Amino acid sequence: MNHNRFIRFNFFSDGHLVVGSPHSHNSARLKDVAEKHGVPAYLVDNASEIERQWALSTPTVGVAAGASVPEALVEQVIGRLQEWGGTLVPEGPGVREEVIFSLPRELAKTGAAI
Repeated sequence: MNHNRFIRFNFFSDGHLVVGSPHSHNSARLKDVAEKHGVPAYLVDNASEIERQWALSTPTVGVAAGASVPEALVEQVIGRLQEWGGTLVPEGPGVREEVIFSLPRELAKTGAAI
């Protein structure tokens, strides 16, 4: 998620779950940005790491993810919140980000497939 867009997102949530590895600079940065703007944020690797009591005591929980987090993990986190009675609010207007990276020249030359 773009950091500037995430800052605007902070105004609509009472707390954030950032899905991503604690070793990910991008995920850690999203958590830091939320906290810098006064919004409690927790970094979770997956849905099993969500603290139920925190989620139930937070009226509006925003969910964001680091750049390389699989969509399935984000969906699992959202699913867990819904299991606990959360209601999904549709994503607001904005630019959907789809970034495609080219193979490094060395790999492209060899015809390597991922």
